[in-house]
Amino acid sequence: MTESDTIEKITILSQPEIQKYIWANADADPTQLKLKSKKREDFPLDDVITQIQSRAKAKSKLPTWYHSKNIIYPSVVSVEQTSSEITAAYKANLIKEGILADITGGFGIDSYYFSKKADLVYHIEKNSLLSEIAEHNFEQLNAENIFCYTTNGLWWLRDTSEKISTIYLDPSRRDKQNKKMVVLSDCEPNVLDHLDLLFTKSAFILIKTAPLLDINKCISELKYVKEVHVIAIKNECKEVLYILEKGWIAEPLIIAQNLESDQAFAFTRSEEQKINTEFSLPLSYLYEPNAAILKAGAFKAIANKFGLKKMHSNTHLYTSKEIVSNFPGRVFQIQHQCKVDAKALSTIIPKKKANFSIRNFSGSVTELVKKLGFKEGGNYYIFACTLINQKTALLICEKVKTEK
Repeated sequence: MTESDTIEKITILSQPEIQKYIWANADADPTQLKLKSKKREDFPLDDVITQIQSRAKAKSKLPTWYHSKNIIYPSVVSVEQTSSEITAAYKANLIKEGILADITGGFGIDSYYFSKKADLVYHIEKNSLLSEIAEHNFEQLNAENIFCYTTNGLWWLRDTSEKISTIYLDPSRRDKQNKKMVVLSDCEPNVLDHLDLLFTKSAFILIKTAPLLDINKCISELKYVKEVHVIAIKNECKEVLYILEKGWIAEPLIIAQNLESDQAFAFTRSEEQKINTEFSLPLSYLYEPNAAILKAGAFKAIANKFGLKKMHSNTHLYTSKEIVSNFPGRVFQIQHQCKVDAKALSTIIPKKKANFSIRNFSGSVTELVKKLGFKEGGNYYIFACTLINQKTALLICEKVKTEK
């Protein structure tokens, strides 16, 4: 699609009649819309339905965009893959003031939030449709200090003479067959091949990666890693951020941040390695760290911080006789313990309904639930896990409402 075609498409979708239709059919079934709508040459129904579907995806993830007038959306997939507003706002607090270059601009969510902290933001995106859509939306959102360029971000960076305070990039994590990449060198652009260029243009670089990538490997491959931020929302790990500062030689600080509960836990790898963990069979309470802590690998540090005992070196569940407060994760009171047996469990929970989790335990939750003849749900929480005595067990618990 040429630039003129892209601009024409955005112009058509911005027409009052079409925008009114998109908003009026926010909750409509796309299939039914196609069946009921009459074909009109001046009404691009397929594009309009894509707008409705993409806007629906943005409702909870991008509320500012969803509630703003005359916003244009890319494909549903692009909306699914973009940063959420809550993570974009978090990233904006990490950058330097001055000029920021977002060299993988995309839909522009991060750039918009960067513009609230930086004096000036360059949004560089090689996909012409995404670039034009982002520029259009920035105008609707009155983000006047963002300037958009449709080009390869690395090319733009190579040619610019601007004094950039922060370079931000979010390498694409899928190949042409839509397969997820699991190492940094397979992402596009390949950051490792261009670190020297990045550091000739700025001393401060912020990189976003997917949780799938191994943190230790990324730290070892990158240069001058100052901080690693592991971000979770609703106890689901969403992204990992690497702050690189030219000349930094100290060990990086790792921050596990569960955003909606505002729970943060910071540690270093050397601290983690030095800790001698205490182990125990299940006591009165069970502690499950939030997803950010588990991804960050603070398996010993979290036990040490809160005076907990680990149930097994590879299980990553913790226990104590007396309850501890302000734990960054879920806390349960252990009601019963039994072997992994349908009859034994049914004696304890006759209604055969509970919420299941597995830790250091073979098989899946679905397989376990089927094997035990249970349904998922209710007030009981069952952890199938391996204990320090190397035996597997079911820990039947009730949640303690201590989370923030």
